[in-house]
Amino acid sequence: MRPRTTTSIIVLLAALLTACGDHGRTDELVTAGKAASTNLASYYDHLGTITMDWWSYQTTYNTLQEITTTPELEHATTARLAALRARATMASRLADVYDTISQLRNPKSAQPTVTAAQDLGKALSSVPKLPGGTDLASGFGQAADFLMGLKRDRDFATTNKAVTDALTHVRDLFSKEHDTYEAFIHDRDKTRQALLQSLARKKIVNANPLLERLHLGVTWTTNDPDATRDLALNIDTITNQRAEAAWSCATDETLTTLNLLVSAHEQLINNAIPAPAPLQRATARATACLTEGDQP
Repeated sequence: MRPRTTTSIIVLLAALLTACGDHGRTDELVTAGKAASTNLASYYDHLGTITMDWWSYQTTYNTLQEITTTPELEHATTARLAALRARATMASRLADVYDTISQLRNPKSAQPTVTAAQDLGKALSSVPKLPGGTDLASGFGQAADFLMGLKRDRDFATTNKAVTDALTHVRDLFSKEHDTYEAFIHDRDKTRQALLQSLARKKIVNANPLLERLHLGVTWTTNDPDATRDLALNIDTITNQRAEAAWSCATDETLTTLNLLVSAHEQLINNAIPAPAPLQRATARATACLTEGDQP
């Protein structure tokens, strides 16, 4: 049943860690799981920042164009921010589970992971749908109650199938909203560009500093202010395109890390210890692309 799926991450992996003799490799895998979860949390945090940037650009642009910002748009923006914060919290709580899971090799040290699992359940149950999006899987809302019974659940055999469903909830959520995340980034950059062009053409701002992004090692002149302004705006457009490509990379690679996590747990079900290297590489690339997308 769906309510069992989230708990199975902790219960089954703990059993396998306890039974497996290759503790070095399993420790490395758990560390990789934590890093992938932390990257996911960072990705959602960045989407929150992107949303705030978009909102400031949009409201400023509306003011310049004497357009009224509707309460409906403001409400939708607030709801989006809340939804993204909930997703970031969910990913952070999953990272906490990985952080404490190795302690379950010693039954006397199980409480930290039990607490982390309960917190994960609370986070899952608090994840809302994005404004305009479809409803989430019912397993999210049911997970918290079942996690409270983790101390009493010692039937490892019944979790073998459920473990894949647990991570699939998170992976499928990201996959389903993948294009929406990229749309947030595109809308931010498109709105920023429209605002900048409006400000520059109204001569409210000086766009010349944007020329420095073109690294030619020369000193720019301003004999033709209009041509200089247009060139600066074109350079900014190219810079935005590079940033969007980096964000697309971050989105795709983050989804890859989630796919690899699901695959890793499938292998654990079959008593095999998956190599952590593919997950480590995907997480490193996702993090690098996320950082590149932040560059001006």
